[in-house]
Amino acid sequence: MRPIILEGVLFVAFIAAAATLLYLVVLHFTPLGLRLRQQANRKRLERAAAQRCPIHGPRDAEQYVLLPSGERMCPDCYQEMLNGWQDDAR
Repeated sequence: MRPIILEGVLFVAFIAAAATLLYLVVLHFTPLGLRLRQQANRKRLERAAAQRCPIHGPRDAEQYVLLPSGERMCPDCYQEMLNGWQDDAR
């Protein structure tokens, strides 16, 4: 009974190792892998750019104010906008 279970475990480990090897080969040596790496890099850069206020610099994602339109705004810019509106109302 033990040899049958051991053979099953080794077969599953072999399948997992073969799938991992295939994934790594596709990811590093094919045009598809290049495209996937470029997309991941582009998403990372876009996320980093979205977390950077052009006036006040980088912020954490939790610090941004979510506007009713769905846009995110730097808390300092939001405060300046509110103070500007309050000054215009006087």
